[in-house]
Amino acid sequence: MAEIYERVAIGELQEKTSLEGSDQIALEDAEGTKKATLNTLKTFLEKDTGWMTLTPDGNYEVVYGHRPQVRKRGNVVELSGGVRNTKNNIGGSTTEVRIGITLPEEYRPSKMVICPGYTNVDKVFQLHVNVDGTVTVSRAFSSDSGGYEAIQANTAIFFHVVYFTD
Repeated sequence: MAEIYERVAIGELQEKTSLEGSDQIALEDAEGTKKATLNTLKTFLEKDTGWMTLTPDGNYEVVYGHRPQVRKRGNVVELSGGVRNTKNNIGGSTTEVRIGITLPEEYRPSKMVICPGYTNVDKVFQLHVNVDGTVTVSRAFSSDSGGYEAIQANTAIFFHVVYFTD
C-alpha cells in the first residue's frame, strides 16, 4: 500500500532521471503523468518572503524589542512579537478581542489557528489567528486565580505561532 504525503501517493510514484543533471529529476505516477520536478519542489520549498514588520493599530503599540513580524516559507507561516494596549484592559472572558494586528492575505490561515500566548505578569491567554487575518486574544488566565481575568492596560502580550497555509 502506498504512503500518503501532501495528497501524493508516494508508493505510486516512480523516479525518472535524465543525464542532463539532477535538476531534471521528475516524480511521475505509474501511468507516466508528471507530478512534480525537482526544480518545482525546490522553488516551492525555498520561497521565503523574509520577515515583514507589522504595525499595530488602535490603542496598541509595540513592546520594545518585540516588534510584530510575519514570515512565510513555502506554505509555513511564522508570526511573532509583542504588543500592549495603552488604554484598556482586554480578554477577561471567552469574548475575542482584536490586538491591533491584521495579517495581509497571503499570510492568513484557511482555518482559525489557536495557541497559547503569555504576558509579562504571569497570565496565559488564547491567541487566535483568524481566517480574515485578525489576531485576537481571549480567556486570559492567571496563575494566581482559578478563573479568567482581564489583561490589564499596558501589560505586554507576547505571541509566537507557526502554522500552515493552503
